[in-house]
Amino acid sequence: MATDCVEEVQIEQKGLLGLLGVPPGARAVVVFAHGSGSGRLSPRNAHVAAELRRAGLGTFLLDLLTPQEELDRHNVFDIPLLAERLKLASEWLRSRPQTATLVQGYFGASTGAGAALMATAALTDTSAPIRAVVSRGGRPDLAMNVLDRVRAPTLLLVGGLDGPVIGMNERALDALVNCTQKELQIVPGATHLFEEPGTLDEVVRHAKVLLFFMFMFITEFRMEGIASSAQLILQLNALEGVGMQAELLQLRQSHDQLTKAQANRESFNEYTEAEIGFKPTYRILVGSGAYDPLRTPSWCDRILCSGDNEVFRIVNYSSCRCITLSDHFPVSAQFELDIGTEAQQGAQPLSWPLRVDHIPTWEEFIPLVCRIMIPSDCWTNWCTYRDWIGVYPDSLNSITRPLDWVYTLSCPIDDERRTGAGGRTLIVELQPLPNGHYRVGYFSARRKCLQALSNSFFVRRVE
Repeated sequence: MATDCVEEVQIEQKGLLGLLGVPPGARAVVVFAHGSGSGRLSPRNAHVAAELRRAGLGTFLLDLLTPQEELDRHNVFDIPLLAERLKLASEWLRSRPQTATLVQGYFGASTGAGAALMATAALTDTSAPIRAVVSRGGRPDLAMNVLDRVRAPTLLLVGGLDGPVIGMNERALDALVNCTQKELQIVPGATHLFEEPGTLDEVVRHAKVLLFFMFMFITEFRMEGIASSAQLILQLNALEGVGMQAELLQLRQSHDQLTKAQANRESFNEYTEAEIGFKPTYRILVGSGAYDPLRTPSWCDRILCSGDNEVFRIVNYSSCRCITLSDHFPVSAQFELDIGTEAQQGAQPLSWPLRVDHIPTWEEFIPLVCRIMIPSDCWTNWCTYRDWIGVYPDSLNSITRPLDWVYTLSCPIDDERRTGAGGRTLIVELQPLPNGHYRVGYFSARRKCLQALSNSFFVRRVE
C-alpha cells in the first residue's frame, strides 16, 4: 500500500492546519488528537499514521490550536476546547467528497486522549458517531465526567514504566461503563512517550487490531457488480458437490469487495482468510434459511487472522445454515496452534510468566494453600489488583469459571521468599475441595488470560 498520499490541508473556519492521507480504497479515517506541546508534525504520531495508511486506513493529523492560541498554556489543557476542535475536524471531513462516506475513529495521545473521549461522548447519539477510540499514553481521566456516555470501542495503551498514568487509565477503564468494548493494554518496557525501541510498533499492532475490525464491522463488505440478485440466488441454490468451491472462488474474485480489496492491497492486506467453501451468509429471511430476493447475497460474515503460518493454522472454516434466528448465517473457524516446535528444536522451552509451586496430594476438608512466584518485571508491567487466582477442575473447561477464587490483593506476601528486586511470592488460600483432580491458575485482568497454571494435583477422600 502506497503511503505517499498525504496532502497539506486547512480547516478555514479556525485556520487549523493538518495532514490528510487517504489511501485508495480506504473505508475509514483516523483523526489524531495530539497532546500538550505537540501537533501534526509529531514524529511518533506520524509513524503510527504512516503504518495505518500502509494498512489501508485514512489518517488526519491536525493541529487543534493555532500558533497564537498555543501561546496561552491554558488552551493546551482546555479539554472542552480541544474536543470542540475534534468535532469540527469530523464535520470538515464529512463535508469533503473524498472523505464524506468514510467512518471515523480517534487516536489520542496524552491530553489529546481526554479530548478524543469527550468528543466521542458528544457525538454518541448523532447521525455520525465515532466508531472507535485509541489512547496512547493518554489522560482519559481528564474526561472522567463524560466517560459513561462513551459507547464506541475504546483501547487504552499505556507504557509499563508509566506508573502514574497506568493508575489514571485503570480508573478511566472502570468509568467506561457503557462501552461496547473496552480494554487496557500495558506495553512492557515503555515510558510515557514510547521512545524505547519497539514500543511504538507495539502501539501500532494493538491499534490496528481494534481499528481494523471495528471499521470492518461497521462497513460490511458485500458483493458488487451483480446484474440480477434473483439470478445469483438461483445460481447459488443450484451449487452442490465437488465443483461448488471452484465456482464460489470465481464469484468472490469477480464480485466480493473484501477479496478484491485484499488482492489490490487496499484493505486488511496484513490478514489472511482460509478458503471459503460455504455460500454467502447474508441476507437470509429469518426463520426460513432462504435468501432474501430483494437483497444481493454476500459474504458479510468473515474470520480473518494474522500470525505465523508455520505454527498457526486454520483447520476448518464453515457456516452453520441450520441456525435461522437472524438474517445472517453464523460463521465459525477452528484453529490449530503448534506450541512445541521451538522446544523440540532445542530452543528455550515455552514456560508461564509466573510460577505456581508444586502442589502435592491434598486431602478433603483442608483449605488449599499454595504459593505463586511473580518476577519483578511482571509485577511492574502488567500485574494488577484486579488479577485473581482460582482453582479449576483438571479438565479446565473454562478459565473464567473457577470453582473458587481470590483476588491477588487479598493474598499475603511471603517475606521469606522474595524473587529478586521487586519480585514477590504470594501465599494463596482457597476453600477445601472434594475428592478429584485440580489445577490452580493465575488470571491477568489486563491480558485476559491465564499467566500461570499449576501441576495437576489430587485431592483424596478422607476415610
